[in-house]
Amino acid sequence: VQNARGGVERCRNGVSESAVLLESLQRLKTWLAQHAPEIKIDPATIPGLPDALATAPGAQDILTLWSVAGQCEGYGQVATPRGPFSLISPDESQETRGIMEQVQAEELEDGEMDERFYPAEWIPFASDGSGDDVVVNAVTREVRHFDHEERADTLLAPDLPTFFADQMQKIEAGELVWNADWGIVPPDWD
Repeated sequence: VQNARGGVERCRNGVSESAVLLESLQRLKTWLAQHAPEIKIDPATIPGLPDALATAPGAQDILTLWSVAGQCEGYGQVATPRGPFSLISPDESQETRGIMEQVQAEELEDGEMDERFYPAEWIPFASDGSGDDVVVNAVTREVRHFDHEERADTLLAPDLPTFFADQMQKIEAGELVWNADWGIVPPDWD
């Protein structure tokens, strides 16, 4: 399907993936308003992505996310197998990318590592506040968890629409709940 910008967009059952992502994010906002009214999720002013990523397949996904949930107050709006993560703004995403580029450059120069551990095509959109991120790969569209201590990443979903649709299905099935201390977690989270 051709989108409003003249680009081609993938569809699922005749529905654009951007529409799937938008619908899941709206459901998340509605659910949080009912269960955690202190959490605020608002659109952000979206900065331009780096030129190398602006036309990548996953760029539309991250821009769609930030158009709905680019400014958040509160924590724990994203559930992962490693625990709750908080959505971050486009500015925080750029700051994280800059920090990781600096760390990589220093470690490469010092011979502490042989290759990049935080690829340039990764765009962070959630953080645990301790250095771990949830990122979307702008080229492959994959959603990954990055563990900063292990310098390792784990696949969470093939793309953002699937990631948020799956999260909402788990919330609506009672497999994820709101915990005032942590955010969105499994019911037995401690």
